[in-house]
Amino acid sequence: MRWLGAIAGLALAFTFMPPPVSAQPTATSSSGWRTAASAALAFGHAEGKAAALMLVAIPTAPASQYAVKVALERLDRAATDARASYAAVELYGSPYWTVAAEVRVGDMFACQAERTLAIFRARRAPPIPAAIAEALAGLADPIRNRAIVHWDLAAAVARRSGIPDHWFVLLSRPGC
Repeated sequence: MRWLGAIAGLALAFTFMPPPVSAQPTATSSSGWRTAASAALAFGHAEGKAAALMLVAIPTAPASQYAVKVALERLDRAATDARASYAAVELYGSPYWTVAAEVRVGDMFACQAERTLAIFRARRAPPIPAAIAEALAGLADPIRNRAIVHWDLAAAVARRSGIPDHWFVLLSRPGC
């Protein structure tokens, strides 16, 4: 009986829905409920990619320079994949979800910078040579700066769209 009701409800919903203009999202999509729903679903997919980034294992005491290189490449691939998924959310044109995606892109850059430095933070012995510590900071600083650029872009889009400031509080995510 439930199946019959569900099928009847879907049939009615599809009967009264106008056909979509395009199957592909564009930057000029209307901000109707379909656009917002599609953007929300894409955002959920991107959140899954971000969760995969959090699962990337970072060695706290790498045995070799090769182990560091492999860990950094794995981290970069996961972060790039998450950022690309959030960038896809922006194509739908929903202002709220665009701001949320921009904030998360910044979060992914910040997380990548933090995790890059974490490789050697928990290391106990031997101490890190100053040159290596400086090189890691040099690696992480540009990544962190890109995070700030995306956070500023999200704030600009929010101001332009009339999105209230408390929306950023709802988007805040604990560190990675």
